[in-house]
Amino acid sequence: TIIATDIAGNTAEKTVSVSVVDIGLSTSITWNNIGIDNIINTAEMATATLSGTVSVIGTVSSISVSSIVFKQGDTTVHVITTNLPAIVNNTWTLANNSAWTSKLTQGDYTVIVNLAGKGASNQDVTGLNSITTKIDITQPAQPT
Repeated sequence: TIIATDIAGNTAEKTVSVSVVDIGLSTSITWNNIGIDNIINTAEMATATLSGTVSVIGTVSSISVSSIVFKQGDTTVHVITTNLPAIVNNTWTLANNSAWTSKLTQGDYTVIVNLAGKGASNQDVTGLNSITTKIDITQPAQPT
């Protein structure tokens, strides 16, 4: 109920019904072909892929991966906004491609996968998740 009072002291009352619809998107993220140590070496980088399963709360349609961001600390190293993986049966896979793997050098990385979709009232719905990993592609020195 809303009660309003004007400057003269007159009041008016109005009852309003409000409904809240819970909607949302999220995704799991998994590095594939990297072994169990969560450290990507040179050989693993040659076949590494990223994949995930999308979770939907409520009614969301036209769901897509809108970007994939690779960061070292607060620095954005690479962003993929084209040729993004399609979501099929709520799953997606980013294939191994030197267009993105070549941007990842030695160090700790956070990968952020952003999702976009449309709610039942055509409102924008977004979601994301992130995963961290270490890339160790420096070859050890050969003994002399």
